[in-house]
Amino acid sequence: MSKKFSIDFSIPESASDLASYIGIESDLFNEVVNSNDRKQFYTLHQIPKRGRHRVGKFRDVWEVKNFSLAEAHKAIARRFELFARVSDSRFPHKAAFGYVRHRGTRDNAEIHCGAPLLLRADIRNFFPSITIERLKARFLELKMHPATAEALAKFVTIDDRLALGLNASPMLANLICVNLDTKIQKLAQAYGCKYTRYADDISISAKRALPSRKEIEKVIEDEGFQINEEKFRYTKIGQAHYVTGLSISDVAGPHVPRRMKHRLRQELYYSKKFGIAEHLSRTNDPTIQVGVNRLNGTVLYVSHIEARISDRLRSNWDEIQKRDGVEASYEPVPARFAARVSCFVDETEIAFGGKKFLAVGLAFTENPNALMTSTFATLREHQIEDAFYPGDKTALAKKGLHFTDSHPDLRTSYIKVLSGLPYRTFVIFCELGGDEKYSENYVALLAKILPNRLKWYNGASLHFIFEENSKIKLLHLEKVVGDTYRSLELANNRRPIAKPEIAIGKKLENYCFAVPDYMLAVFARFAQANEKPAEKNIRTSQFERLRDKYRLIIDADSGVEFSRRRPIQPWPVAES
Repeated sequence: MSKKFSIDFSIPESASDLASYIGIESDLFNEVVNSNDRKQFYTLHQIPKRGRHRVGKFRDVWEVKNFSLAEAHKAIARRFELFARVSDSRFPHKAAFGYVRHRGTRDNAEIHCGAPLLLRADIRNFFPSITIERLKARFLELKMHPATAEALAKFVTIDDRLALGLNASPMLANLICVNLDTKIQKLAQAYGCKYTRYADDISISAKRALPSRKEIEKVIEDEGFQINEEKFRYTKIGQAHYVTGLSISDVAGPHVPRRMKHRLRQELYYSKKFGIAEHLSRTNDPTIQVGVNRLNGTVLYVSHIEARISDRLRSNWDEIQKRDGVEASYEPVPARFAARVSCFVDETEIAFGGKKFLAVGLAFTENPNALMTSTFATLREHQIEDAFYPGDKTALAKKGLHFTDSHPDLRTSYIKVLSGLPYRTFVIFCELGGDEKYSENYVALLAKILPNRLKWYNGASLHFIFEENSKIKLLHLEKVVGDTYRSLELANNRRPIAKPEIAIGKKLENYCFAVPDYMLAVFARFAQANEKPAEKNIRTSQFERLRDKYRLIIDADSGVEFSRRRPIQPWPVAES
């Protein structure tokens, strides 16, 4: 992300201004910030800690109750991270591997592979150690206004401390730890060592000598943290030489523990010999499906860590699944969503590089009234109340709020409104080929994107409203939605409480269609930006304003999925 399209959080001077930067209603933002008990906005989950020495101990994990509030935390996680990257060139520190895009446990362990000596330390009560005052001070270092620094610090904390489970917490923890990482790295380099940190796990490896415990402890305490006495270790090759759960004894690369691989091979052997149902009936798994899910997760994890055995492992597991007719599937759990969810579906065609693409957009919302009211207000403001609206008012009267017929002033106004509304958008596209394949491709795109969306809305009452399209028949829509639901039902997989309802609507009759219409148009123009260099700045700015509302963008032809972790960029122009 270039500096041009990062949001400058040093500009807002009030909580209300800050709310608009985050993309949350000012009233809700102020309600959270000014609350004497911010716990009321969240649900506490106590997750048992793993390990035989931690039986009876729990980790507090918080979940946001309110949809708009949850979206705001996600927006902060992305938007403030971009701002922090621009404002502090050290962030994220190169030694930080936890919660950093394109860095993971394998990358963290790989740094230390083959090192004869290893020091491992753990920061006690990592997230709760980061107080509201520490966050506020860090925000002020980034040149934020005192009032907004205090408001943001309150908004992202519970009981005045950083809370595990909130989207922005890991990013903010890494921001706080920049000085810690810098100091420990300097100490490690003085000993000729390598240093990494994965959240609260500190690893320092060396060929000859390591810093003393006292030296490490002093740096950690100077930065406002404390060492976990039970987890400080010095090890060498031949002992339990692990970094983030992976063996680093082999210079060629990290390995999963031998015990895990041995057990996995053993389980796959018995599953292949006796059948997976028979094997899992003898394990501690409560159901066969739970056992299948566990084995599938283990196969994927080991394959990711050790690429050299990945093909053989996956092939063996795939053969067992196919023979016994099983696959990973997650049984329904109590509903986590509102009783009724609406999904407005629209499509568009995109011309690029001499080819034509079909894109389908799905806008899900638990509050369609908010979308309808805000859209109507925007339309009325420009169509009726503004006597000098420079666009075509007749087109607005005939088609409603449609991107193609909107004047640039109206587009700018509504895009700003869209950034704060309660919805999430999913886009899937493919090369169209020819008009005769339009209906076939439309249905194929739906068939590809619907399964995971229906799983996500487990327990909800889901209602699809498709924008009227003469090329698509209602019975085709009913079939693809019905088939998707029935396949999940037969597998007892997570799904809506009943088969989703289907309806056809028109933009002029349902103002909510303006949401997927605009989201598709903004995406299409962003994708084409490299072909329109004169308009690239405007198109990219519009997309960046709404980027947090695009939860997933799928290229159905390649299978590539774009999200916050893998941001999409304008499509490259082929060289002539």
